[in-house]
Amino acid sequence: MSEHHCPFLNRKDERCAEHFSVGRMQHAFDHCFASYATCPTYRELFEERTIRRDAASEFVPMTISGQPVPTSADATSRTSVAPAEAKPRQSRPRRPRKAA
Repeated sequence: MSEHHCPFLNRKDERCAEHFSVGRMQHAFDHCFASYATCPTYRELFEERTIRRDAASEFVPMTISGQPVPTSADATSRTSVAPAEAKPRQSRPRRPRKAA
């Protein structure tokens, strides 16, 4: 593995906390730094992260009032898209500044 320590080491997970005491420091060095991939807690945390990332990456189509909103992929798949007519912007009259 490219890292030399567990990627979850900086998280405050209670499952790991028991290993970070003076009496168990050798266990922490042996497992959290040397061979973290064999740690069952690492595997649990990794699986939980994978599930969260997979759930976050699922595509949810956007709708407004029940109508689908076109995405950039929709626009590129069409052969011709009529450009929206640009309306000239109307400027508002400016208010005179108050004298100080």
